[in-house]
Amino acid sequence: ADAGRAGILESEDRGAHRFVHDTAREILAGGVEESERRKLHARIAEALEGDGTNLEAVCAAATHYAAGDLEETAPRAHRAALAAADVALRRFDNESALSFLDLASRAASMASIPLDAGFHRSVGEARLRLGALEESLDAFAAALQTESGRLIRASIYGRIAWVQQARAAPDLAWSALGRAFDAIGARMPVEGVASAARTLERFAVANLPRRTSRALSPAVGPRLHEAELLCDLHYQNARLGLEYARPYRLVASSVEALNIGESLGHSRAHARSRVHYGFALTALGMRRAGANELAKAERMAKELGDPVTI
Repeated sequence: ADAGRAGILESEDRGAHRFVHDTAREILAGGVEESERRKLHARIAEALEGDGTNLEAVCAAATHYAAGDLEETAPRAHRAALAAADVALRRFDNESALSFLDLASRAASMASIPLDAGFHRSVGEARLRLGALEESLDAFAAALQTESGRLIRASIYGRIAWVQQARAAPDLAWSALGRAFDAIGARMPVEGVASAARTLERFAVANLPRRTSRALSPAVGPRLHEAELLCDLHYQNARLGLEYARPYRLVASSVEALNIGESLGHSRAHARSRVHYGFALTALGMRRAGANELAKAERMAKELGDPVTI
């Protein structure tokens, strides 16, 4: 209160305060011994960490742990750094995410905490977004070494396929994508006479008149996660098929993804499935129908407000 009346501090939302001028903060901090300053950073971090609903506080907590005595607070700093990295990744602030992940790694080393698959996946994702493709591959490979769950392994192989596609290595991309389908226990559409027959059958069924209320059992819980993942894998196969002129893969995976996407209702996976179904229709000369599907996907993407929906 005295600092407020003196014009040194001013209040902000959620009961927070800040210095009116950085000079005042620097003068006050300069009078504190280094060891005491590190302790204060740790106390501030602990206080901020308790407010998990405030995303700014989550990131600030990790920053204060980094400025404190990391050896003394390593387990808590590790936990806070991972939480902050997750926030940064969701905001697509990939540089900050990598900084927090580096803090998590250093804290984990001090506390003898093994780095799990989630850590390596986060590193791989941030590196992929920044175009550091070799480092991304290394991180995803490390994630595979520490993960045994079939759905997570399928997801990791899917991300490796994205990296390989970005490297313009379609054979390696399809190899990784095939492993993703195998891990989830599904068949990846490929070329061949049998595949062509299945593709035509699926496409014919998909273009039958659709009733407004379809007898679809909604996916929930673990089934929902598996359905979303499978839809994403078909999306990748269709995208590769479009880019590298493999029409069977494009059409078959587009139809499969649409069938799965419709069972998910209003979702990112459903919107994406309509994108490639629209591309497949257009590639087959059904331009008006394709444009309608793309328009539906665009409307759904806008309503979802997800920057990576399409």
